[in-house]
Amino acid sequence: MNLKLNRDFVSGLILFALAMVLYFYLIPLQVQESGGMPSAMSPRLFCKIAAVALIILSAVLIVSSLFFPMVQEEDGKQSRLEVIDQRRRGFVSVCISILYIVLINTIGYFVSTSLVLLFFTLYFGGRNWKVIVLSQAVVLPFIYVLFVKGLNVVMPDGLLF
Repeated sequence: MNLKLNRDFVSGLILFALAMVLYFYLIPLQVQESGGMPSAMSPRLFCKIAAVALIILSAVLIVSSLFFPMVQEEDGKQSRLEVIDQRRRGFVSVCISILYIVLINTIGYFVSTSLVLLFFTLYFGGRNWKVIVLSQAVVLPFIYVLFVKGLNVVMPDGLLF
């Protein structure tokens, strides 16, 4: 088997190494221990969850790059139109993200999150309305129950909710 180093493999290795440094070095040194609160609610909890998620996702990227390598064109170059389309998508995504930050404080967290989730789903090709409605019906209540009810996080209120 030819183990040609492709970009996904190298990216996965770098992310894996950074996640390990984050989990074993940075979090213990930089994030304070919980002062009297249960360890389940310590400040380190969400940092460790994020680091473990990054470790798992980078491992998946490494494995998938080995078993399912990306097929490139003969010359390995993208067409000019593909590059322009990728840059346009990136620009639109950044603009919508900035608008999202403004909308959170204007119309409220849950309404703006619902609108942005719908926009990005449609913008990146989602067309199955059952999946779109189901994702909204699952993600938003999950965030509400976990953060608002479970962890008592105050979400920004706006004109609508």
